[in-house]
Amino acid sequence: MVFTTILFFSCADHNVTPPDIWPDWPSLPQIESAQLRGSNGETTVSAGDHVRFTATVSDNYNDLASYTINFKSDETIIASKNGTLSGTSDQIEFETIMPFGPYFSEGGYPEVSLSVVNVVNVTATSKLADKDNVNIVRPETPSHLYIVDNNGAVFTLDRMGESFLFKSTTSLSTLGTSFKIATKVTPNNQIDYSEIVWGSLGSNIVVVNEASATSIDTPNSEGHGIKSISFDMYSFNLTKLVDYTVTFNMATMTVTPKGGINYLYTDATMVQDCEVEFENFDRSPMAIVRPDLFTDFDGSSARFVGTSGSWRAFYNQDKGFFYLQTNNNEADLLWLTGAGGGFPLPPYAATFDWFGTEPHGYFSFLRTGTDTFSMLLYLAEGFVLQPYRMVSWGTVLSWNSTTPQLFKVNPNNDGVPGPEFTPGVYQLTVNVATGATSLIPYK
Repeated sequence: MVFTTILFFSCADHNVTPPDIWPDWPSLPQIESAQLRGSNGETTVSAGDHVRFTATVSDNYNDLASYTINFKSDETIIASKNGTLSGTSDQIEFETIMPFGPYFSEGGYPEVSLSVVNVVNVTATSKLADKDNVNIVRPETPSHLYIVDNNGAVFTLDRMGESFLFKSTTSLSTLGTSFKIATKVTPNNQIDYSEIVWGSLGSNIVVVNEASATSIDTPNSEGHGIKSISFDMYSFNLTKLVDYTVTFNMATMTVTPKGGINYLYTDATMVQDCEVEFENFDRSPMAIVRPDLFTDFDGSSARFVGTSGSWRAFYNQDKGFFYLQTNNNEADLLWLTGAGGGFPLPPYAATFDWFGTEPHGYFSFLRTGTDTFSMLLYLAEGFVLQPYRMVSWGTVLSWNSTTPQLFKVNPNNDGVPGPEFTPGVYQLTVNVATGATSLIPYK
């Protein structure tokens, strides 16, 4: 090898001495021949199958230190692999389970990137082109999944019809503090990591491929125990039903006329994710309740997703709407009143009355985060809205719009239509710490 030294001379000084020690050049690692294939060289694999990653890496001037390979889905890291490197050139080669993320549809190339770091902490990153990647197709949906908890106990999840949804059908009273979800267990009830297994990465449920991967924390049941767990193999959403049931019986509710409307009334202590039974109503629960407070409808029952605490139930016998409202004098709540708002089910009508004294005159928000509250409501042309923390004019919340095309805030704090607003059902979300508010059409 021939080295050529180029010296730069100043006109004022021709006596330049080269350095005694070769400097640590900020060289860039080189990535070559990076490729992802099936175990036998396939270019199309099912999610959950084994794949082999190979790459040649080098550096002209410095030793290599380490590498990281990230698998992403919708910009979210769903799997990662780290390793050490040595010398100025090295080979990366390993086999792993092909991960996939939530909402993965049939077919597509995963986002796979390789980052290589040298000993002077310079990083080179390369993303696999489609020609060097594998096309992933959805795995077959099994008839059962298995919860395996930290105590080694196994609980079966049964597939619900032809959907991607699985639900436990046996008691979970002995469920441990954490668990993984597996598509297959061995004859001695151990997780079979050669098939698809779900654990967690941060706050996300992800596909994992080894026993050391982090498990999913068992959801909090607020002391009531867990009646059932459901897992959606498409969305990776996990929900619970706590062992607590609230029954609303139309026949036993108290007649309470409000604002000229024939209402029925009862109090209720609600627990988030409890089962709610609707008895003797002339319409199905799905047709009478706010769809942001109740979900998982099954005959006359539903799952309540609002905040645990004291609520008041009003049934409008004229319209057939079931209003579930907080008392609005407790701390850490948010409610909305004004004009031009109404129930988010047909027949759509604006019923807000500014004072919040009637069940149809205001709505209680659903808490969705530490500082965020949300609701679904119908909004008519010319609406005017104000949010309150408690029942007092002095507790009005100052807000600002992040979607000014549909919703804007006047100097007097009135929330009014933006220039592109049209009447319909919307999701209104408010951050009580910053006042940031968005209005999004509900699909």
